[in-house]
Amino acid sequence: LEFQTCALPIYAVRCDALISGEKIHPEKWAEVDELLKRFATAGSERAQDYAVIKHIIVNNLYGVDLEKQATEIAKLRLFLKLVSLLEPGDDIEPLPDIDFNIRHGNTLVGYATADETEKAVKGGVQKRMGGEEEWANIALQLAAVEQQYNQFQIQQVQRGGHVSPADKQELIDKLAALEEILNYHLAREYGINTTKTADYEKWKTSHQPFHWYVDFYPLMVSGGFDAIIGNPPYLEFREIDYDLRGYKTTDSSAVHAVCIERSNELLQPNGAMSMIVPLALVSTQRMKVVQKILEKGRTTWYSNFAWRPAKLFDTVNRALTIFVVAHGGTGKT
Repeated sequence: LEFQTCALPIYAVRCDALISGEKIHPEKWAEVDELLKRFATAGSERAQDYAVIKHIIVNNLYGVDLEKQATEIAKLRLFLKLVSLLEPGDDIEPLPDIDFNIRHGNTLVGYATADETEKAVKGGVQKRMGGEEEWANIALQLAAVEQQYNQFQIQQVQRGGHVSPADKQELIDKLAALEEILNYHLAREYGINTTKTADYEKWKTSHQPFHWYVDFYPLMVSGGFDAIIGNPPYLEFREIDYDLRGYKTTDSSAVHAVCIERSNELLQPNGAMSMIVPLALVSTQRMKVVQKILEKGRTTWYSNFAWRPAKLFDTVNRALTIFVVAHGGTGKT
């Protein structure tokens, strides 16, 4: 799962500023002050905790997984976290709808950035006839999606909203239509004859493309995720039933290496990332390209764990590494 988390760091910095009496750039705290006021009016301490956690879940946590069951479990665990704050008789807001936060799809197959999406639609170096017009139309649709998406999120955390089930379905349909346009272009890049319906549908089923730029458009258009955490599959390319293209790390033949590269594309320039991956990341020549991606312009920490006599996970017989990268610095620790 890839998560965006920005609310808690903002709150922490705000507290430091209040304690120290800092008055620099007070305008940047206006939104935080407004949130804190709203949380304070939620009622009891439990109700305030509920409001804070609900806001974070709706506005700051996002995830994608290839397994449909995993996405449902993730949503359930978030709901259970909220429910655990309640007691009988509490007058609490309803549980949020986070179907647009936790999504099903292939993290590694699909268009992630504006540049690669635009290039695909327009036809790359050799401009495709009608590509400019199609891209302009997609841009208009995405602007409408962003407005609906933001309104949907507001509805989840504030009483008195006006987003109905029909509004949600309209947003689902708009996203599905945009996804299908990009699926068409991506399938052609994979050499699929999209006029043959059976071949096209088979490719979609095997690759399950997920287009970050469309499905998380409000986040990607603002620069990407502030923080990404994950525990990617410890698989070799030969163990998966779909092919991967366009990555610098494909020569590593490791799925987790490509996951790191994709996550790096999704990250804000000043963002942070951490994952649990096989020890090969720091001990094999084929992972040198991955190390360069992680360490470029950032400080990188590696914490290595043996298989015996102790293991990081009781049920996983692998030597593992936890890495953390943060903006600033030029080396590793």
